[in-house]
Amino acid sequence: MRVVRRPLQVNDSWSYRRQFYDLNSRTRRMLSCGTNSLGVQSFHTWEPDAMVCPGDTLIYVEMLDNSIAAQTGYEVSSLAATTTPPPPALAAGPSWLQPRFWQAWQGGLQQWWQANTQDQSQRVAMLCAIAVVLLGAVGTLLYRLNYPGVSVLDAFHTSASLLLGGYGDVFGGVKIADPIPNWLKLFSLGMALAGTALVGVLYALLTGVLLSSRFQFMAQRPRSPEQGHIVLIGLGRMGLRVAAFLQELKHPLIGIGRTELATNVLPTMPMVVGDVADALTRVNLATAKSVIVVTDDEMVNLEVGLMAHAANPTAGLVIRMDDQLFSDNLGQLLPYAKVICTSALAAAAFAGAAFGENILNLFHLDQQTVLVTEYHIEVHDTLQGLLLSEVAYGYDVVPILYEAATEKSLRWMPSDDLRLHGGDRLVVLATIEGLQRIERGELIPRTWQVWVEKASTPESTFSGATVITRISGCNLQVSRRIMEQLPAALPTLLYKHQARRLVRELGKAQVSAQCIDPG
Repeated sequence: MRVVRRPLQVNDSWSYRRQFYDLNSRTRRMLSCGTNSLGVQSFHTWEPDAMVCPGDTLIYVEMLDNSIAAQTGYEVSSLAATTTPPPPALAAGPSWLQPRFWQAWQGGLQQWWQANTQDQSQRVAMLCAIAVVLLGAVGTLLYRLNYPGVSVLDAFHTSASLLLGGYGDVFGGVKIADPIPNWLKLFSLGMALAGTALVGVLYALLTGVLLSSRFQFMAQRPRSPEQGHIVLIGLGRMGLRVAAFLQELKHPLIGIGRTELATNVLPTMPMVVGDVADALTRVNLATAKSVIVVTDDEMVNLEVGLMAHAANPTAGLVIRMDDQLFSDNLGQLLPYAKVICTSALAAAAFAGAAFGENILNLFHLDQQTVLVTEYHIEVHDTLQGLLLSEVAYGYDVVPILYEAATEKSLRWMPSDDLRLHGGDRLVVLATIEGLQRIERGELIPRTWQVWVEKASTPESTFSGATVITRISGCNLQVSRRIMEQLPAALPTLLYKHQARRLVRELGKAQVSAQCIDPG
């Protein structure tokens, strides 16, 4: 999924042809809209029945691939607490005799193995080397035990000669004063065969490494894009993650770093190595779409950002900062730049996780941090029993994924008419304020009322009662009583978007109704 900001032009296909409520679909949800400049403070401040016009700036979340809606059985790890039994009491004795010592040693060995053997060839080479060393040590020990008069060095040389294929040098035509047991001869023959095989494997791996290194040295990165690309300055840990995201989104990209990356790291990304000031002259900066500066030095980020803006004032500029106060002040001094404080983003994620929910992702939008948050509905949860419309407008969040406890299929961009039950799963877009409301169970007050005037036919009376129950959550018996005593007002107050939608749906059922504005 992705979040899109779309400024509307006169020739836009949506201008003068769509109303805002009509933009919501099974693959899209409106987040906010405004005129020219936009500041997202609340997700549902837009007028649902207003006409979309040029000059409006829309922000919405949409699915990249519609086929994802057909996926079933998708699971995300929950935050359910797990209890670990306490470790058993340790018996007295040396530390190396305790089970914890060997468990720690085993865990450390596994971590070392995973950290130092990234591919299959490295693991094969390491296993072969270990096998050669073990065979050599065992052979040296056996020759030393069977022939006490032979020195350890001579026993080692004999084992090494056997491992290197020297079986004939040791036993071929050489008469040894002391007879050699047959089992030791057979072991020597096996050691010679194993050593030949293992050394051959090591030679093959070494040859493969040398050839691949030669090909990697000859491999070249793509050329710099000509125009409409993104210039990424700073290829540290954060820069590499940003580059990976941009490549997943298929944006043309070129990176600037102080050292050359390994050929297997983002091999399809063009790259310029060297001083940043000199590199900016070689990345077609004048025709770039955006510039992202994410080095580890704040002052370097600021200096490079100013240089990039001077070279291309029309390009979007994103600057990384670590200090919140510096970031806020810089954002006011440079209104054309998006200054993002990494510590503020991390703080929002930690604060959201402190509420006990699963923070799946987050993004920065108009000075607001929006958290992608997963809820597992419990029986006594503040969300239990609510309609999704009440969750969305009452807590000011945007539901984007729903999975019922009794189903295995996912519902992307779910309907507002679904009611939450214990065991359900819900993923929403929310700010910290929205998460706080959910945590406390503080719903925004309902202020809108719907006045139902008349029904055209008896069938409309029946259909209208069903529509009222479905959208407002009102009891069906109450809805039917209202439809039989028209004109009448709904006894339940609604949220603005909820009331406007109810009036539209009643109109489709040939029932006249209108919203009563609380103002």
